[in-house]
Amino acid sequence: MKQRLDELEKKKIRMENILAGTNAGTWEWNFQTGEEIINERWAEMIGYTTSELSPISIETWKSLVNVDDFVGIQVLLDQVARREKGHYSIEFRMKHKNGSWVWIHSKGIVNSWAEDGRPLWISGIHTEITKRKQAENSMIEEEILLNKMVLFAEDLLSADLEKDTYQRILDNCMYIGKAKYGALTLLDEHTGLFTTVAISGMSDHLKELSKLLGFNPIGREWPKYSVENEAIKDSLISSFPSLCDLAEVVMPKIILKSVEKILDIGQVPVIKVIVNNKIIGDLSLMMPRGKQLGNPSFIEIYSRQVNMFMSRKKAESSLRENERRLIAAQQMAQVGNWELDLKSKKIWASEESFRIYGIDHRTPFLPLTIVQESVLPEYRDQTNQALTDLIVQNASYDIEFKIINTKTKELAFVHSKAMLQINDQGKPEKVIGTIQDITERKRKEEEFEYLSCHDQLTGLYNRRFYEEELLRLDKKGNLPLTIAMGDVNGLKLINDSFGHAVGDELLRKVAELIKKACREDDIIARLGGDEFVVILPNTDALEAENVINRIISLSNSEKIEGINVSISFGTKTKTKMKENIHDLFKSAEDHMYRNKLAESMSIKSKTIDLIMLTLYKRSNRDMLHSQRVSELSEAIAIKMNFTHDDINQIKITGLMHDIGKIGIDQAVINKPLKFSEEEWNEVKRHSEIGYRILSSVNDFSGIAEDVLAHHEWWDGSGYPRGLKGNDISIQARIIAIADAYDAMTTERTYNKVFSEEEAVQEIKHCSGTQFDLGIAKIFVEKVLGKRWQLDTDKGGRL
Repeated sequence: MKQRLDELEKKKIRMENILAGTNAGTWEWNFQTGEEIINERWAEMIGYTTSELSPISIETWKSLVNVDDFVGIQVLLDQVARREKGHYSIEFRMKHKNGSWVWIHSKGIVNSWAEDGRPLWISGIHTEITKRKQAENSMIEEEILLNKMVLFAEDLLSADLEKDTYQRILDNCMYIGKAKYGALTLLDEHTGLFTTVAISGMSDHLKELSKLLGFNPIGREWPKYSVENEAIKDSLISSFPSLCDLAEVVMPKIILKSVEKILDIGQVPVIKVIVNNKIIGDLSLMMPRGKQLGNPSFIEIYSRQVNMFMSRKKAESSLRENERRLIAAQQMAQVGNWELDLKSKKIWASEESFRIYGIDHRTPFLPLTIVQESVLPEYRDQTNQALTDLIVQNASYDIEFKIINTKTKELAFVHSKAMLQINDQGKPEKVIGTIQDITERKRKEEEFEYLSCHDQLTGLYNRRFYEEELLRLDKKGNLPLTIAMGDVNGLKLINDSFGHAVGDELLRKVAELIKKACREDDIIARLGGDEFVVILPNTDALEAENVINRIISLSNSEKIEGINVSISFGTKTKTKMKENIHDLFKSAEDHMYRNKLAESMSIKSKTIDLIMLTLYKRSNRDMLHSQRVSELSEAIAIKMNFTHDDINQIKITGLMHDIGKIGIDQAVINKPLKFSEEEWNEVKRHSEIGYRILSSVNDFSGIAEDVLAHHEWWDGSGYPRGLKGNDISIQARIIAIADAYDAMTTERTYNKVFSEEEAVQEIKHCSGTQFDLGIAKIFVEKVLGKRWQLDTDKGGRL
């Protein structure tokens, strides 16, 4: 045993070392109380120590989790509570101590269940994934920007060298770098003068700036200097020179001081404008002091595009690089772009667009009709009309439709946006668009829509949908309108006895039977728990009764775990519009409850019989034990001069005292070795389970309390409530002695069998502690016929 414990301790240490090596936070959460136990790494992820957070209440935990993310967590926990999930994995945001949001990947598993069938303890690990999430978001932003930059590049390559083109270059750079101000300056190699050809972001300050400078800066020639000067060359080539570095080589100091005063500029990153390996100008992007430009790598990309515009050879090389990056981004986002030439009616598309359609991407151009044939017939009118409206009216083109992949033959949902390109004569020339595969997004939307109006367990409509439909159908054209309320008999008893999985199977079977008996247009919903409702439009009371009879007839032939499916119904019919539809529902519900009172008791009594039969089928030893306890209890009651009725009742109590074992794992009950502490706590639940089962049936409710208390001790150290002395019913005290005596004198797997004398001696030792001394003496002397001799040892060793 010591060797085994040493091995377990070593395994525990190895597991803790492994977890420490993963840099993961670990936690255990009590699903019932909301208490959470965490390790130091868990707290460090959000800037705290364990002493600042532990123990975490459910309110504290909620305050740390992002509100938008908590909805998904709640759905997941609801699934765990319904035992649909035993383990889970989810990503969400938690608030760091410094106020920022930290992304967490949490994995958890249920490692123990409470007596009510719900999770008790859930444990798992937390891993911080903030950088990964930031990278994912950055990739999406980059993809959008890359698409925009492609349009920028194409615009430049098709433009003429005009003044407005310089402004477009600067505006594009401003957009990419998220700059607040910008200026584009070109150099005249012959005169050595720099001329400002474009300014952006200074419109609000231009009047004041012009006043200070004494001239409008647009088109102004700045001081002469030679580009061969090494100091000037170094300043221009430097990626991010400070403003003062450029002061003497670009602008007079007095002018710079004026600009600084008005705009409060802190840094001027310079992009080189090069033609034939010579610097011919600079493009400055400016931000207020202390602010940084965005997307510096993309500014660099676009600077190459600007230089391509100035030099076609460099333009071609850089464009190929950007196309490669664009293709990679499109593949990640499942977004492709396409162009329709309106003259040839042929489409060019990117590789990702062709992949979405399942077309060989090596084909450079395709007739429009081939692409249109991929669209499902029911969407063709919509797509054709949208394209026509775009070309004729320049209307918005933003549509979703379904296509069939020509290679895989699989259906896909796509989202396409497009814009019209006009030529120099003002006529439509091309349609430029994007297409994205949104099949997965649509699937999730449909799934969410389904769950919003359907019961997850049965697939029937839920209460929300039912209430909306009831108001919708409350019209004269649907009269007579009947509401039928149904309640499943014995669901709680089945849950307590056979587990919630069997109870869920019963509810699914009931839903199936109701659907089978009703018409296609009838509205069937599960209101929650064991309640169902059916709305029957254009159905009078007689027709509704026929529907109910069909359901009952079908249910009579169905069984779950050997128990007949039983449903109590009540109906009410609305024949006049002045009748309140909500009163109709209440009347049907009252009618159903009246029927349930009569029908439910019968099915519950039959269920008790079936539970006992099932228990005895599981274990012949338990059956014989219950019979012997019943006989011994009867004998004690006779010697104590109980009435005839009380003797019969204690016989039944003895027979059913272990009925709660039906709710305990059979593997634990039949374990050949001694119980672990966790297993023993599980076994001790049988008295409470027995109480819940018996108290739900009127015929047995009188003995339920005695079954609950048959493991209480005279000195108050028993279970489940720790009752003491005469607070324990006399019937429970009798059962306790009979149960203990039979357990001692019967063969068991992990304890020795006591002889009769040894068992009597143990009963005497435990009298006054575990057992009622008076009843124990009657049992020994009058039932067993043994001599009673008081002992001083009150050890209570059972």
